[in-house]
Amino acid sequence: MRAKQLPLKGFMEKPGVYLKRQRDIRGITLEDISRVTKIHMKWLAALENDDHANLPHPTFVRGFIRLYCK
Repeated sequence: MRAKQLPLKGFMEKPGVYLKRQRDIRGITLEDISRVTKIHMKWLAALENDDHANLPHPTFVRGFIRLYCK
């Protein structure tokens, strides 16, 4: 008997959408995050846009996400 698969397409939001929504809820600008974390604006924008092609090595991105979330 085969298990029924649930349609998950579109169920979960992308990480960048989540980060942007949480930032907007708190009324924080990208400039504020950039100033506090010292992460360049282009990388923060790439994170929020899920633009993986314009991000540095994944090791750096992991640290960016940690700082961004704090």
